[in-house]
Formats: sequence, structure tokens, C-alpha cells
Amino acid sequence: MKTKTPKPDKAYREMAERHRALRKAETPKDRDAQREQAKELREIQEALRDKFQHAFGFSPDRLRLTERLYRRFYHTELHPSREIFDHKDYFRRGANFVIVSQPYGRDDAELLRWTEMVGATFVVAEEWGYYYPGRATLYFVEFTPEAKAAFDKRLRKL
Repeated sequence: MKTKTPKPDKAYREMAERHRALRKAETPKDRDAQREQAKELREIQEALRDKFQHAFGFSPDRLRLTERLYRRFYHTELHPSREIFDHKDYFRRGANFVIVSQPYGRDDAELLRWTEMVGATFVVAEEWGYYYPGRATLYFVEFTPEAKAAFDKRLRKL
């Protein structure tokens, strides 16, 4: 599903480039330097995630309701293929449930099939990848409360 998405700003692109450079850099031999490199990678990744989250109007899912919803799907016959979700994060957008995935490859046909089957929508936002910018593609799946209620109803019939 193609929709218009906000574009990353210059600061985001620069941080993503620094993250890519650190990922490609040779691992330092010194243990302290390794820890510093890992710390910088985590800090950049968190900053990128925060900018992404803000740009799309997402909020942290502190109650982990979205993750629980995902796990419920995963343990039913309505589960997605294991290949379509990797490096997941869970957010809320208002009352909606949002699963962000950043796999190294994307199966658009399976993603479309699954989201249609469960009543969700998805948005591809490759330029917003923050797990491994430039290598892992980012998309998110969004469930409205109505889609969640329909899923709950289907589960009761299974």
C-alpha cells in the first residue's frame, strides 16, 4: 500500500549515515573501544527511533498491548509468516496498535495477504530504518480498535 510518508530531515540522514559507518567499521581490538562503539550505535539507534516515532505520531506502548496483540496473532492459525517480521518495535497511534518491522528483505505479497486477512494496513517507509539504516527496510502494520475487535471475534470462533 503506497501512502505519502514524511521524509527524514537532514539530522536524521546524518545520524543514519554515522550509524551505517559504525556498522561497517572494523571492530576495535581494545575492549573499552568496543564498548564505546557499541554504546554509540545504541545511542544513535535510539535517537533515530525517537525521530521516526515523532514524525509518524507514534507513542511508546508502555502497557505492551501491541506486543500482546502480535503474540496472539502469532499463536493462532491467523499468524503471519515468520519471514515478514524482524527487528520489531511496538507503538500506539491514538487508539491504534502499530507493529514496526525492519527485516533485511520484504515479502510484499505475503505482507499484503496477511494484512488484508487480519484487517490491518501497512506502510512502507524504507528511508526511516533505524535498526540498520540502508540495509534493513522499515514498514509498519497498523490495527484500528475495530480490526482488533474483529480479530478477537474470529479468535473466539476458532
